[in-house]
Amino acid sequence: MLPIIGKTELLTRVSSILKHRAKFELEKARDNRLLKAAPDLQKSNPKVDDLVFRDALTGIANRHHFEEILEREWRRAAREARFLSLIMINLDFFKDFKDTYGLQRGDYCLREVAKALSAAVKRCGDVVARYGGEEFVTLLPDTNRSGAIVVAEAMRLNVADVNISYANSPIGDRVTISLGVATLIPERNSTPQALIAEAQKMLSVAKEEGSDRFKIYPISG
Repeated sequence: MLPIIGKTELLTRVSSILKHRAKFELEKARDNRLLKAAPDLQKSNPKVDDLVFRDALTGIANRHHFEEILEREWRRAAREARFLSLIMINLDFFKDFKDTYGLQRGDYCLREVAKALSAAVKRCGDVVARYGGEEFVTLLPDTNRSGAIVVAEAMRLNVADVNISYANSPIGDRVTISLGVATLIPERNSTPQALIAEAQKMLSVAKEEGSDRFKIYPISG
């Protein structure tokens, strides 16, 4: 036999159901408004994508966006047996530069270096990104060893031509960069970390040999 529900309890249960129903309808209406408003929000704020894909200080691609592009280009190069080149770039003795000239001058330096690096790439598929701190990275799809050398040297010279004063630099009187370059044809089922690792290794060699230069993997070929 079913229990008998009193009038008071029945009214309480009905009231609770109505409240939950009203809350559900309000949340549903709010979500619908947000969905309808989303395209208008993107139209009214064309910089939304910049906040996601670009480095706030320099305006070039950020590391997250770079890694997405690298993954895509790596798979394409492996599938089509094409060359892929990557350049790791680091400002020489930048910590001492900031200690000497201050953070504001350091930020100015990073912005100018980003412009100089970007000016060295000519194709729309090439990507220059800020990798972190004073480190930058460049991805060059469909680019062999000789092509990567041309870009790396152009980057080094461009930064030197900006002529940012660095009076107590151990190697000169202006800001310089060191670069590590790696070129290969990706193997199927491999990962982009192989390319990054070789470029970082070459960057370390460039630093060890005196900075303001690039080193490339493979050494010959």
